[in-house]
Amino acid sequence: MKKISKCLVLFSIVFAMTACLDETGETIVLPSGTVSSDVIPDELRGVIEKYIPIYEGNSMPNISGFYLADDVTAVYCSDEGNGGYEPGHKFIDYYYYFGPQNSNGVIYDFSAKEGKSISTSKLIQVTGDGSNFTAFYVTETNIDMNDDGVNETWTKVSTVVSGRVTSEGFRDYKRAIIMVDKTDPYDKYMKVNVYRVFYEPDGLVERISDWRSGSNAPAKMPKASEEAASESMSNNIQ
Repeated sequence: MKKISKCLVLFSIVFAMTACLDETGETIVLPSGTVSSDVIPDELRGVIEKYIPIYEGNSMPNISGFYLADDVTAVYCSDEGNGGYEPGHKFIDYYYYFGPQNSNGVIYDFSAKEGKSISTSKLIQVTGDGSNFTAFYVTETNIDMNDDGVNETWTKVSTVVSGRVTSEGFRDYKRAIIMVDKTDPYDKYMKVNVYRVFYEPDGLVERISDWRSGSNAPAKMPKASEEAASESMSNNIQ
């Protein structure tokens, strides 16, 4: 896997996209307080909210901190049977770091760890009210550079995480990825407007200490099956 600069560095985690995202991706700046059609297309808003709540508003909680999703499970994939996962499919553990959050709900430092891959982003937008939040970003990525140095494939993918902030971590955690747009001459990736939603069966993504030193990385997956242990949620958009 090659680099994705500006938005994702070291490893691409365009959340449940697949295969190899090459070359460069760029985060789109989104308005604060709302989750716009750049994130969730208007025609999908109603159906997606059946599986993941969307919290809007400028009274969002502060979500800064380190977290662990240790039982990531598919809730619903709109392309089930055509590349998507069945409900209940398990994935490997997922570690989050949300950096300092400003008064507009913007986070400029984000990291995630999944297996041996670590990814970073320089812009996360948070909206919500009270303890309820939705965090999101949209990434445009050039993929599959050919031998002539031409990017043949381009994707625009949004990632959405919703939940409720508590002293324990995120309660009622849900996560979605949406293929907003693409140029895909070989039809290798998720189709436009396909979305996939994931959750934690016990509802909790735990607040943990700094995992970036490696001290919190488990020797093996505590809950996910051995079959799922070889599969990354973040790197599957095919």
